[in-house]
Amino acid sequence: MPPFTDFEIALLNRAGCAPSMMMPYSWTLVGGFEALCNFHRVEATVEAFFYFFQMNFPQKGSWFYFQARGRGPHAKKLFWDLRDPPKDWKKDFFLVRPRRGCQPTWWFREDGSPLFPTKWVEPFEETVKVLSALPPGLDIDDYFITDENGGKFNPARILALTKREEAKHGKSRSADRSGSSSAHHSKPRGDPRDEDPKKGHGKGHSSHSGSKGKVSVSIGSKASGLPSHKRRHGKDAELRSPSPKRAKCEEGVEKEKALLAAEKELEQLRPEVASLRSSEQLLKVQLENAQKELKVWKDRSSALDEENKALRRAKESAVDGQRKLVADHSSLMGEYESLLQKFREASSENAQLEDALEEEREAVKALASDCSAEPSEGPRVEPSIKEAEAAESKPGIISEEFANSILAD
Repeated sequence: MPPFTDFEIALLNRAGCAPSMMMPYSWTLVGGFEALCNFHRVEATVEAFFYFFQMNFPQKGSWFYFQARGRGPHAKKLFWDLRDPPKDWKKDFFLVRPRRGCQPTWWFREDGSPLFPTKWVEPFEETVKVLSALPPGLDIDDYFITDENGGKFNPARILALTKREEAKHGKSRSADRSGSSSAHHSKPRGDPRDEDPKKGHGKGHSSHSGSKGKVSVSIGSKASGLPSHKRRHGKDAELRSPSPKRAKCEEGVEKEKALLAAEKELEQLRPEVASLRSSEQLLKVQLENAQKELKVWKDRSSALDEENKALRRAKESAVDGQRKLVADHSSLMGEYESLLQKFREASSENAQLEDALEEEREAVKALASDCSAEPSEGPRVEPSIKEAEAAESKPGIISEEFANSILAD
């Protein structure tokens, strides 16, 4: 028998990892969940398992473990009074590798395909942890964009959208920045250099690279009466001036922000959807089990109905037999009464015959005495012993034959 059950193999395939990558404490949860499902006669499914548990990775691409889904009082704890995970457990384990040409039954199927992955199916991408790891020549603002509420958005899509809009109008973002900067450095009206064009083409023109030129520029700015923050405000106002390209870019950025916000909400709703799907799968399994139990109970009830019908038929047949027996008994009692009456009549007749026989015997004795008293009349013939016995037994034989004839009737 393989050491991995079908549920454990399905769980490893869903997680996309080898069994040695799961921490030993998680195997306790997996075995306990399967034992609990077997106890309640419910099919252990991967969806139902992930409804109660979730995967955590201390280090991606390495060991992982399962823990109860949710936190605090909202955690879906299926087991209670569990001990804390053991520490320093790696020293008690060793790596098992099959020999070449050997395909153990607990690892491979008959066709040679593995029962579960032997390594991570999808490699994890490395994330940038320090700013120095970024490639040179890129602005950090291109990697992080934060809105007013503090939410971060993916800048790659926004930059791609901006470049696409700039390509439509035939201008690049660098040309736009250079044009805006040249517009901000234009000379304001009322500058003394505009009043004297000859001075601008003379010493004043050659003084742009020297210290005097710098002083004249600073003096001119002071003479214009505009402080530095007002100039920056004018620059920002000019940059914020409405243009079709900028309006389209801003509109695209707003759409991208809305799309990213929707994606963020979708990412937040995905665990709930997954839990709902898991609960739906669990309810389906429970419904199937309930339907199976209902079918079993229906079969049992139909069998009990058949047994009840058979018992009713047997009871009815027994009642009919009892009635028939009662009728037969009553008829036999009537026949017995009639036979008893006939026997009584035969007994009375037998008594009468015995009386008549006694009378005949007395008459025979009287005749015998008379014959003995008159010897002159002739020789007295005495009946023989056999004739006397026959004469005595004849009434009894007649009475017995009569009684037998009555009983035969």
